[in-house]
Amino acid sequence: MASCITAAALSCSLVSFEELETCVSLFEEQTYCANQIVKIDFSICMDKASIENLISLKEDGSRVDARIDWLGSSCLVQARGGFMKGRKYILNVQGPAYAQDGRAYSVNIYREFIFGNAVDRFALNAVEEKKDARGDIECLLFTFNKAIDPATFEREFNVTPYIDLNKEYSNDFLTARVFPKDKWKANVFYAWKLANIVSADGVKIFKACEGSFLGAKKDKEPQLLKACPVIGKTFLEDESLDNLLERQSIGLVFDCEMSMESVKNGVYFTPTAQGHWDSDDMKRFVFTPYKNYLVETKYRLTISESVEDKWGIKVKDEKNICFLQKTNFIEIERLALNTKEITENQENKIKADEDAPAYFRIVFTKALDERSLLEVKNAVKFEGIFPQNIQSPRLNAITIINANTIELTYDNIKAADLGKECVYKLTIRGGENFIYNSMGEYLKEDKCYCISMEKN
Repeated sequence: MASCITAAALSCSLVSFEELETCVSLFEEQTYCANQIVKIDFSICMDKASIENLISLKEDGSRVDARIDWLGSSCLVQARGGFMKGRKYILNVQGPAYAQDGRAYSVNIYREFIFGNAVDRFALNAVEEKKDARGDIECLLFTFNKAIDPATFEREFNVTPYIDLNKEYSNDFLTARVFPKDKWKANVFYAWKLANIVSADGVKIFKACEGSFLGAKKDKEPQLLKACPVIGKTFLEDESLDNLLERQSIGLVFDCEMSMESVKNGVYFTPTAQGHWDSDDMKRFVFTPYKNYLVETKYRLTISESVEDKWGIKVKDEKNICFLQKTNFIEIERLALNTKEITENQENKIKADEDAPAYFRIVFTKALDERSLLEVKNAVKFEGIFPQNIQSPRLNAITIINANTIELTYDNIKAADLGKECVYKLTIRGGENFIYNSMGEYLKEDKCYCISMEKN
């Protein structure tokens, strides 16, 4: 397209109103250009440097180096490295310029174009919000007019506020499906933007696209409906936690899907109980302890205000549930030495023959765990305490009569003459690691028996 520019000579002795005409190979209304060179014809031989200083070339808003050549009075402009298909360019040649004879002209050339042909255009055809039965958005579906390069979509697509996203593509890469790895936060408006992505054949998207949406709407806070014992996968909702057994799982039932991480971090026990959480549907959670609860110990189960549902809505108030495991401690029902019953906290006088073995039979109130029975020697200690030089007895045999009865045989026993003393002490150690059963119950504390042996 040609244009006419009138100029006046710089010298007062030279007056000229000769018009400068320009003809650009790219029309002003032309959207696409498939030629690598834009040609500008000048009707007057111009000073090349003054024209070149005016030339500005931008690609998608950023300045790029222009390669400039001359063919007579025609200026040839191209991007250094070549124009890129699908990219938007602006060629601007505006300002004062000079003819070779010194006359001054004002040049005004401005062109916007997309390199390539209309059929190469890469654009977003449609955006669809797919919703579930609740009316919440499951995913955003982006449909393009040509196959996309998924790598640039992964890099350039973004949502604010930030949320971790999954992206899936159709086999022909004409469609991209975007959805959260967890859930959209409730009552939050998200904004998405799509810019600088490229098609599979290297064409940049025609223009940046953006939009906003409400991912999920939720009017009320999540509620804890029940805390109860669990057997296997069965929630015993009619029973309270006071009926909890030694290492039984605890179930929490909520009225909506919850965030597993917030349950793990926001539900805790006092005193501490270590274990792991599981859930099949994110509404019903099961806590399984790694070891038995402490017997006759009051626990407090706390559901803190940091616990939230999958939409990011937190529980309204902290909730505390107290419970006491229903098991009891193991006690010693009967302790006999050589058939004579002995008791704690008093001196037990036993008559025996010199060097005769001592037979202790211990009956517990509950059946012991097999491991506890096999290791009972670590829990029972029989020693001499008076006179100072008395030797300690030697354990000779352990007999397991039944699950709650054991017999221990000791030799090297000394009995004192009349008027003298040989005093021994029998200790049965308490604590959860010594005398215990499969229910987690155990002998609470040490039991000590003082025994004075006298000769028959």
